[in-house]
Amino acid sequence: MQSTLEGYAEVEKISKESTFIENLDPESTVNFTKASKDSMNDIYQFINKNYEYAFFTDGLITELTNSHAIEVPAVYINNNYSKINAFPLSDGNPISFDYQLGAQNTIVPILVGFGLAEEYPVGTQLYFYDPALGKNITAEVSGVLEADISHSNYYALDFKQYYNFSVIIPVNESYLNESEFQFKINGLMNLILLNTDEQKASQLGRYINEKIDAKFNYYNQKDNTEFYNNYFFSSMKILIGVITFISILILGVAIWISTSTVKIKVRDFTINILLGLSYNKLKKIFYIYYTAISSISLFIVFCLTLYLRYDFWIGKKSYLVTYGFLGLLTMDWIGILSAFIFNILLIIIVTNITMWKIQKIPISIGVIE
Repeated sequence: MQSTLEGYAEVEKISKESTFIENLDPESTVNFTKASKDSMNDIYQFINKNYEYAFFTDGLITELTNSHAIEVPAVYINNNYSKINAFPLSDGNPISFDYQLGAQNTIVPILVGFGLAEEYPVGTQLYFYDPALGKNITAEVSGVLEADISHSNYYALDFKQYYNFSVIIPVNESYLNESEFQFKINGLMNLILLNTDEQKASQLGRYINEKIDAKFNYYNQKDNTEFYNNYFFSSMKILIGVITFISILILGVAIWISTSTVKIKVRDFTINILLGLSYNKLKKIFYIYYTAISSISLFIVFCLTLYLRYDFWIGKKSYLVTYGFLGLLTMDWIGILSAFIFNILLIIIVTNITMWKIQKIPISIGVIE
């Protein structure tokens, strides 16, 4: 739930009637026999001339190394995307898009993830292979991202990728001109058209189709969010139903075990009542007993959550590695807090219903005989 709310907040800025997100039609493929470097250059020249757009793509792996031996993906954004979704920095300054690739002694400003800050601090100059250009570039670290900065998927708002071990590379027109053919195609997949309308977006789709025989769809983010909500809320209904069933089952079993135990040992229970055990004292005993069981279960949940986060480090999964407080993110702590509150409610309900049922059990001296 928390991850979904974060996704809603992230896409809010592009959820406008005048904004469209481009994606390849599921039933279409790029005709690589027709597509060429020239045709892709024509497409981007057409886009640069006629549209205002935000460019974002990721997934390409650089050859940068680090002490954690985690792969370092590159994230590519243009100036418009940076304005829409600026990355908060823990150190340094935002990247500049004012450079000319191909000029002599060009140094590309970059941002690095929080996990790379110790080895690549602000001001570090580095020479590394850029897979989007298919060649080495000279870069300088302009800033360091805050810990656990992420990007949500436009079509599955609860899914996000974290950039603790990524580099952010600024894309301008000169960069696109020199970039590889495949990179240009990837860039079309989630291109965001700004301040336009459906008719003009469709015009771009027809132009692309003429050039590379590929059909692209253009949806407003509100449409994408609505599609996600249909899936999300239907899943939530199922989840709530399962949780409700399990809760009722736990309540029933706990109450049955407690009352059955008293009925079986009614003689011992009667003796304890005669020796001064009051119902209030018994109620406190139940509270202590269920609290102890609840604490153990909550500790197990905490350990499992911590292990799942740590397992991303073990598996060197760069897009999922996080830091957080004590290794857990805000959404994890909210989940644990929710489980804690849920357990308290269960303890109160189970204890009071159990006591109510126990008080209905007839207790007399004859039971001892």
